[in-house]
Amino acid sequence: MRHFMILVNYTAPFSEIEHIVPEHRNHLQRAVDAGVILFSGPRIPRTGGIVIARAESETTIQDLIDKDPYKLAGVAEYQVVEFKPGRHQPFLDDWTQS
Repeated sequence: MRHFMILVNYTAPFSEIEHIVPEHRNHLQRAVDAGVILFSGPRIPRTGGIVIARAESETTIQDLIDKDPYKLAGVAEYQVVEFKPGRHQPFLDDWTQS
């Protein structure tokens, strides 16, 4: 399994994005339920978000991004950073195994 951090950067003021948030969160919840996302949340200040995910390939991550309501509305850009988990809390053992 490969691991990824996805940085989401809003390209529009949050006031123009706020109405999309529930749809975006539903999209992310489906990926949590599928075991792709470990966690996600908004950045502080509210300029975007962060997603920690895992998948067999970057193609799966790109598909997640391409179907994101923020992407579909053209209000966010994404930076994908692949990483290899190192030190972690024991409760993450199963999630971090390759």
